[in-house]
Parts: sequence; structure tokens; C-alpha cells
Amino acid sequence: MKLRLSFERMTISTRVILVGFMITGLFVLTTFLWVLPEVEEALLDKKKEKTKEQTEIAWGVLDYYYSQVKTGAVTAEDAKAAARATVRSLRYGPTMKDYFWINDISGRMLMHPYREDLLGQDLSDLQDEMGKYFIREFSEVCRERGEGFVEYLWQWQDETEKVVPKISFVRLFRPWNWIIGTGIYVEDVKAEIRSLRIGIVIVFLCLGLAGAVLSSLLGQAVAKSVEEALRKGKSAYTLLEEDLGLGRETSLRLRQFVLVVTIPALAVITGVWCVSLYHDLYAIIMDGFDAKLYSVSTVTASFIRGDDHAEIDRRESEQDSLYLEYVWPMTAILEKAGVTYLYSQMLSDIGTSSRYVLDASGGEAHSPIGSEEELTPTEYRGAQNVQTHGTVHISEVGPTENWGLLKTAFAPIYDREGGIVGMAGADVNIAAIREETRGALFSVSLIGIGAILLSIWFSFVISRKLTEPLDALKDGALRLASGSYDHRISIAQPEELRKLGLEFNRIGQTLKHTFEELVAVHVDLEARTRRHELTAAIDKSLAGAFPAESPTSAASFFNNRAEHKTASGWVARDTATILWLARPADDPMEAVRRRSDIGLVLGRILESSRSTTSDFVARVEDMYREETRALLVYLPGESRLYAVCHERISLGLLCAGSPPEEKNLTGTPTVDLARGMMVVVSDHEPSVSQSVLERLASSGIGPDTPLPYVLEALKGETKSFDCNRQVMVAVFRNPGGPT
Repeated sequence: MKLRLSFERMTISTRVILVGFMITGLFVLTTFLWVLPEVEEALLDKKKEKTKEQTEIAWGVLDYYYSQVKTGAVTAEDAKAAARATVRSLRYGPTMKDYFWINDISGRMLMHPYREDLLGQDLSDLQDEMGKYFIREFSEVCRERGEGFVEYLWQWQDETEKVVPKISFVRLFRPWNWIIGTGIYVEDVKAEIRSLRIGIVIVFLCLGLAGAVLSSLLGQAVAKSVEEALRKGKSAYTLLEEDLGLGRETSLRLRQFVLVVTIPALAVITGVWCVSLYHDLYAIIMDGFDAKLYSVSTVTASFIRGDDHAEIDRRESEQDSLYLEYVWPMTAILEKAGVTYLYSQMLSDIGTSSRYVLDASGGEAHSPIGSEEELTPTEYRGAQNVQTHGTVHISEVGPTENWGLLKTAFAPIYDREGGIVGMAGADVNIAAIREETRGALFSVSLIGIGAILLSIWFSFVISRKLTEPLDALKDGALRLASGSYDHRISIAQPEELRKLGLEFNRIGQTLKHTFEELVAVHVDLEARTRRHELTAAIDKSLAGAFPAESPTSAASFFNNRAEHKTASGWVARDTATILWLARPADDPMEAVRRRSDIGLVLGRILESSRSTTSDFVARVEDMYREETRALLVYLPGESRLYAVCHERISLGLLCAGSPPEEKNLTGTPTVDLARGMMVVVSDHEPSVSQSVLERLASSGIGPDTPLPYVLEALKGETKSFDCNRQVMVAVFRNPGGPT
């Protein structure tokens, strides 16, 4: 019993220290498993709501021009053209690169500010990199519900080479069967969550350190109280006799002491945690208002023509058609964007006041043309920067002379020469901000109260555990520490408690590094697997993208299972076939992409070319010098093969009555195909070597052999070379010969 009592006295502080770590861990788990996912979802919902508001603003522009058609002010075609031009000019976002696009219900692109190459095209078959027909989904969503969100992959703003996940909101404008939309990039939301997560981790590191110090002090105090009871001058025998009673008394004191110290500490930790969380949420909310004011003011400024703005100020008539032309869409924006006031102003020449020009507000809040308002010093400096440097000014929440507490944004209005002639203003009243922050405060309060209650319950459980026998603690520690980690905890002396903490830290670091290495290996393996699968799928789809056989030509890919893909390919139409022999590409995905790009461009040249043969060849002569070894243009109508060789190439000739011949080409030669002549071309030159041609001729392959049989024979020859990459082979022959 004496040994047992001494052992319990040495391990009580360890138990109390564990309480601090376990409570801190509880907060960490609560935050990362519950709070952060909820915040991320709320943030994404807020971003989506802002995106919906932006789309409704642009939709209001279409509705305005349609109203002009109904009144007979403009024709439908003029209204549509003006609507497209206005929406095309609308920009928002921190870098003013976020945009709107318009397509019709059938999937034809009508307006896109960054992709002129898509205008007028039917994009219903367009897929993103994951194979999703997102244009079709735009139309389906609008047909079924009139509006909605669609997730897909698309280019980052105006960077066509950068493709990222995107969530777009689309809305149908039924009078014209137009679909207008804009979107948010998921990476933006993830970046904000990462920033929030880093801030919370820093807070928890500080709280964890404080908790560790507090738990250590608490453990030392508890251990000291037990030692004091044992130093009362009693003999070992007396202690053994009174062990049961002393145990109960000590147990009760320990439990009360732990609760008295732990619960206030929990309250302090929870308070700090809630303040930090509320601060982060408040920052997110204010960033959301900044983004809304920024986008509304810049969108409004983008469609106000500076020359018209100056003319409205000069006329000073709110019944004038020019004034109404701008106020009506501004009113629609005011109703849909969720801001309090929307207007335009010009700085007065004297003093620190501004003069109203356009105002979408009604009733007592309306400011007539020419009415002046005294700006606060901060607002005036911001307005000066807007009109001097063209920057967008967003104020903090502050008092105004006539409108109470507001948060304001000013954006520059430009004339035709690029001069700044005014500014578009958007305000949000403090009531709207309070409503948003009140919800965040309520959520944080609920989370804090729940965390405190859970932690108090947890403290009661731990305080009871502190009084359990040493064997229970030892067994639990052994199960926790040994397990699959094969580690043993020694608690024989107080000095060993310090070593125990060091060992836990060492294990944590080892586990962390091992986990990170496993994750990195897994991610790399999965990325390589997906890239290989995607390359194979794209290669398979491209293999059937163009006609592979005709009476005068045939082409095919062999060894398609090889990891290394060829960028060579062909494009065939009724009047001509273009074939290119590509230089090797180390990356299979790059090879497939290059083949697709070259085929797309040369296919369009074939379809659009109406010039002579010499002009046609001249158009492709300087194309793709870096990517290809040679371009071959076969015109069956002329029985002639034109070559544009960027380096020496070989091709095979099979002619009735003559031995086969391997022919080398350089420069821009022309090969006339006599009657009964066949030309064999491959981007794997051993496949058309003299020996291969002789074997083909000896096996009965000749100009009159059906082209599919020729390709099969060439496929067998290619296999004999043990080639480790994909191979392209093509055959041309004189249409006057046997078919």
C-alpha cells in the first residue's frame, strides 16, 4: 500500500497535465471538424449569393434594353447589339477582370470578353477537362428553373492557359432566349479558408502553450498537496491503516481543486477563442461588403458614359430622356444588389463637397441633380484619389452629414478620351452590416457556449479520472502509447514525466513526417495515374476525330498502348489531305494536345481555303516549324504530293512494274503520283525503310492492294521494330489507279 500511495503521488501531476492537452485537443477537434467546415460552407454560400447578385445586375441591363424595344425607342437588333456591348464592358472584382458572358439557349456563344474565338459557335458539345458538357448544363438549368449554379473547369479570368474549378450562376432572359452568367473561382474561397485556418492554428498554439503551463502548475500544486498530507508525521503503518479514508478525502479535494482551476481557465480560453473566431468572421463579412460595394460601383461606372454624364449635369433635368436612360438601370441594380444608395457625383470646384448628378434612390432619400453634400475629410481624400488616379475608394464604416453611418465606395467614370469626369457611388447602411455581424456573433456565441459546456463535462470526467488507481492510469497510458507504435512509457520517478513528454513529442514528429511522406507519394501516384488515363482517353477520342480512310488515302495510329504518344496526325477533306510528321514530345499529354491544336488549325485552313495550290501550300509553309519535321499536302485531284520539309524525311514508293524505293525529301519538293503509284509515310522512319518496302512488295502488297490491308501489313512491320512509342502511318495513291 505504501508503494501504491507513493506511485499515485508521482503520477497525479501527469494526469493534470494531460487534462490541459486533452481540453486543448477538444477545442482543436471542434474547430477543424465542425466550425471550419461550417465557416467554409457559409463563405461559399456568401460568395455564391454575391455572384447571383452580380448576374441580376447584368440581367437588369438586358431588361432595360428590352424595355426600350417595347416602347419603340430602338429596334430589337439595335437593342441586342447595345446590350451585348454594355455587358461586355462590365467588370468587377479586385483586379477588374471578373466578367459576364452571354450565350443563347441552344448553346451558341453571343458575347465573351476574353474568348473572341468562341463567338458565334455552337458550344453545346464543348467539354471541360473532366469531360463535362457545361454549356449544355447551362441550358438545361435555365430551361428547368430559369436560373441556377453550375460547377465546371474553366480558364482563370483572361489567362487561357490556366484552368481552375469554377462555380457560375446563369439566368435566362426569356424575351430573347439569352443566358447571361458570371462565376466565382473556388480557389479564392480556399485561399480565404487557408488564411482563416492559419490564424486559428496560431491562436491554438498560443492557447496550447498557456494550457500546458497552467496544467503543469496545477499538477505541481496537486502533487504538493498530497505530499503535504503525507508529511504529517504519521508512520507508514498508520498511513496504511488510514489509506481508504485518506484516499477519499484526497480524491474529493483533488476533484474540487481541478474544477476550481480548470473551469475559469476554460472560460478564459473559450473567450479568447471566440473573440479570435468572431474577429475572423467579422473580417470575412466586411470583405464581403467591400466586394459588393466594389463590384456595384465599378459595374455602374462601367456603363455610364462620361460624355453623357457631363451632358446630364449641364441639362439639370430629371425628366430628360438621357437622365432616365441611366437612372432606370441604376434603379434595377439598386433593387437587386442589396445596397442602400446608388448614385453618381462630381467633386465641386470649391470646398470639400460633391455634387449629385444621377441618383437611383426614391422618396426622401433622393438627391436632385446639382444638390451638394459636404464630404468628411476621409471621403474627400478618397474621392480625390478616384478622380485623380482612377482608383476605387472603399471607406470604413463612418458617420455622414445626412445619411447616418454608412460604408461607401467610389469608382471613376471615364469619358471617350479616357479622362475621369465623375464617380459612381454605392453605400450600405450600418443596419445591413449589423444584421450580418449579429448573425455571426450569435453563431460564435452558440459555439462558445457549447464548447464551454462540453469542456466542463469533459473536466468532470477528467477530474474523476485523476483519482483513479495508478494501475488504471498505467494501463491506459500503455495502451495509448504502445499499440502499433511499439513505445513504452516509464512513470517510475518524477523525472521520467519530463522524459515522457519528450517521447510523445518525438512520436508526434515521426508520425507527422511519415504521414506527410505517405500523402505525397499517394498524391503523386494518383496524379500520374489520372494523367495517364486522361492522356489515353484524349488520344482515343482524337484517333476518330478525322476521316481515316478514303479511296485515295488512309492513315492510322499503331502501338496505341505505348505510354509515349505521337503528336503526328492528319486532316482529310474531300479535296485535300494534310499530314504532319511531328517532332517527339517528352510529355504524352503535351503530344496529344499538340496533335489536337495542329489538327484544329490545319482543318480550318482546309475548310476555308479557296486559293490556288501554290497559295495553299504557301499558307502552311512557315507553320509549326518548331513542332513538326514536315507537312505533306496531298491533292488527289492533281495526283500530286506537296511537301514542306523542315528537316530530311523518308517516304516509300510502291509502283506497279518497278521495284520499291525509299525516297528522301528536303526543302519543298513535289512528288507526282503516276497511275498505279502508292506513297507510304510514317513518323517512325524504319517503318518505311527499303527493307520494309521490299518485304511488303514480296508479300504481294502493291498499288492495287486495298488500303486497309496495306495498313495492317505496315502495323505488323512496326511491331517487329519493338518501338516503345505510338506510331502514325499513312498511305496515298493516284486516284486514277486501281481502288
